[in-house]
Amino acid sequence: MPRHEPTGFSPGEYDIAMTSSLRPSRHSREAVSGNVDLVQSSGNAEVGFMMFNEAHPPFDDQMAREAVAAALDRDTYTQVVALGLLDTASGPFPPGAPGYLEDAGFPAFDLDRAKELVADYEARTGEPLEFTYAHPSDEENLRSAQFLQGQLTAAGMEVHLRALDQATLIKTALGDDWDAMAFRNFPGGFPDGNYVWWYSTSPVNLGRIKDPEIDALLDAGRSELDRKASEDIYENLNRRLAEQVHFAWLNWTLWTIATQPDIRGIRGVTLPGGKQPTKGLVTGHATSGIHLAG
Repeated sequence: MPRHEPTGFSPGEYDIAMTSSLRPSRHSREAVSGNVDLVQSSGNAEVGFMMFNEAHPPFDDQMAREAVAAALDRDTYTQVVALGLLDTASGPFPPGAPGYLEDAGFPAFDLDRAKELVADYEARTGEPLEFTYAHPSDEENLRSAQFLQGQLTAAGMEVHLRALDQATLIKTALGDDWDAMAFRNFPGGFPDGNYVWWYSTSPVNLGRIKDPEIDALLDAGRSELDRKASEDIYENLNRRLAEQVHFAWLNWTLWTIATQPDIRGIRGVTLPGGKQPTKGLVTGHATSGIHLAG
């Protein structure tokens, strides 16, 4: 998704700005000088990923999806594209969320393996492993897409880029005229919220996943009342998503809120019983306590 950095903050045009841009920003420079306060968090944040259209070739073929996964040097991607500021995602569930696993079994970078899988696909289908990668048209996402294109091309794939504005990208995802796409979704919280995104009959199952085991795990998680048993179900769901490479996970998002120095309560207020509000700035972020000092 586009990551635009707001302008006009320092002159007092507005009091609060929220962004997921990773560029060295004027906000950061102003924070060093004490003119701006910054709050940053990746808690409960969305995951960035490559989404596949499994309704038609090439990504109706699991080996094609595995080829993409094996070709991605995600550690280098994190350092070069994400400027070392983001954590490489192990799956859709962020640390601290039910279902999170430090290692869910997503294929590791292995260029030789990726080349073997590409050759296997071409031998079986008689077609090159060729596809178009749709991505948001802003500068950061273009840089990301070009970097991924280079890694995938090195494994023998033919990758074409298609830059779209955000509204057109989402409209395209709802249709069937795409192969692979840059996307950001699945913020933390209880994993049942992802039922609509992954269940085979859901109209917003954008990746067209048809996996009976995924459906069974989603149904089981929705009906399980025991917390530990529920967490086990969602951990198995995490593993299944990785095993079948239904998505190629990249990074969890880092959100930044910049405020004028007299703004208070960005993190929220202490809840009854002394419970502290969520540390995240996306799902569950309470804004009712934001106020001017004095």
